[in-house]
Amino acid sequence: MAISYLGVSFQSRSKGHKAVAGAAYRAGEALYDERYAMGHDYEGRGDVQHSEILLPKGADVRFSDREFLWNAVEFSENRKDSQVAIDYVLALPRELSLENQK
Repeated sequence: MAISYLGVSFQSRSKGHKAVAGAAYRAGEALYDERYAMGHDYEGRGDVQHSEILLPKGADVRFSDREFLWNAVEFSENRKDSQVAIDYVLALPRELSLENQK
């Protein structure tokens, strides 16, 4: 029997989370964090099947660049207890092809 799973977690500065680092990890990419002047390189992860940025109509095309998007998020939140992201983990049945999962 196929089983699905959805998990939601909140990423906040008070817990030491960084939006750019989290985005780099989840996408399996190398991103530079301008707020903290450090790079985060997770290109070696072999388990990222798909990663995508969805933007609403009329959004600035610059936000389709993951590094630009998450650095903008970091600079838009100024408080030390800011919530910088919400993480949704959706596990779909492996009986579905990657195209059907998308």
